[in-house]
Amino acid sequence: FVSQRPSIVKEIEVATGLVQETRREGVAMIDPDELMTDVKMPEEGTDGHATLLIAEHLANRLRDGRADPLSISELEGYVESLIRQHRHHWRKDVGEPGAAGVLLYEALGRMEMLRLIEVDPKKQAVTPLPTIGRFAVGTLRDDASPMRESTP
Repeated sequence: FVSQRPSIVKEIEVATGLVQETRREGVAMIDPDELMTDVKMPEEGTDGHATLLIAEHLANRLRDGRADPLSISELEGYVESLIRQHRHHWRKDVGEPGAAGVLLYEALGRMEMLRLIEVDPKKQAVTPLPTIGRFAVGTLRDDASPMRESTP
């Protein structure tokens, strides 16, 4: 399959208008015009910002080799810290009791529909899936500068 991948991907791109995005975990076909997308990550407002920050948090954990499930209560604590950090530019109701749970519930629902995570309701836990990796913060590197070998 690996040797045939470029020609197969090209055929898919031509036939569908999707665009190839190569990732460490494989190839994803992206819908740049969003004609085939019924659910997408929110981009604006409190819900969008919170969802992206939660996705980034889960993606960074996965990138760091921590693929183990994360408890809903731990994630809710993380969202509470986000509220403290961003409340001055998020909508006012995030200061209300229970707001962290509501923000988290909405974010997890959307991420689950996009197959970025798996939610186990019995264990009250969230497992990040490899597809969430696109939301991880990468390390910038200047490709123009030569790599230096460190000497002890």
